Amino acid sequence: AALEEYHEHLCTRQDDNHPVAQLDELWRNIHMPPETTSIELILRILILTGSGRKGDFLSGFCNDYTCQIDGESYNHQFLENKWVQEIEMVRQQVEDIIQNIFKGNQEAGDRVREWLTPEGFKSLIAILGTNGAGIGTSSFARYASAVANSELLETEENQFDEFLDDIYAKFEEESGSFLDCEGSGLFLMQSCCNHSCEPNAEVAFPNNSAKLQLRALKDIKPGDEVCISYLDACNLRRCKQERSELLRNNYLFNCECPKCMRQLENPYESDPDSEEDEEEEEDEEEEEECQVGEVS
Repeated sequence: AALEEYHEHLCTRQDDNHPVAQLDELWRNIHMPPETTSIELILRILILTGSGRKGDFLSGFCNDYTCQIDGESYNHQFLENKWVQEIEMVRQQVEDIIQNIFKGNQEAGDRVREWLTPEGFKSLIAILGTNGAGIGTSSFARYASAVANSELLETEENQFDEFLDDIYAKFEEESGSFLDCEGSGLFLMQSCCNHSCEPNAEVAFPNNSAKLQLRALKDIKPGDEVCISYLDACNLRRCKQERSELLRNNYLFNCECPKCMRQLENPYESDPDSEEDEEEEEDEEEEEECQVGEVS
């Protein structure tokens, strides 16, 4: 396999002077852990692309890194203006590593050349930023979901929401927005699912594997769109304004799902009834092999 063929180029063997180890350190200084796994996923994607073993699989993913929303320009948070110089340094290091791997293999070099240009590299980062799935689970998210599904008085629910906002703000200061994420992966079918703040399906990784599973959260009738949440359980409980900001900065769109439409008049208030009407249904599971991924 391609990854086995080029393993010697990616394995750092705990050598701090290894090019990949230096690339990891540079990326780590730009983005908080565990996003460090993303940069090695980029290397693996480029190796697979250069080898030609998966064809043009990247064409199936959205690679927009900028958009206009209500007349205002947004860049993906990975590509904000404050990171321009750092991203260019990362691109140059990635280019050096890939060129060394494909040295003497012109055909492989031709396959990856477009992704190593400044614009192509931005698109590659955008593919991961808008389509990548964090492989792992959050124990805190499971706790928040369990509390939310319990019977709480309105005052207790409001207090719990304030607690979540406060604790998540502190989490972000220390570890970024991604908690307990063990790696990053690209899954073509999952990337085709649109977001809803009232999803009818969810993403899961059963048995701590790298195999992604779509589970129904409610009855899905023939012809209904399968929607997942791009936000975790805790962020879904935030007010419309905060959810919208997260979605614009991370996924470059303005959410117009039913829940957001209901909250237009009160964008700073949460929706206490959003989860009360959901009935337990038998899970309908659909597995998908990871297109390409890395678990650290």
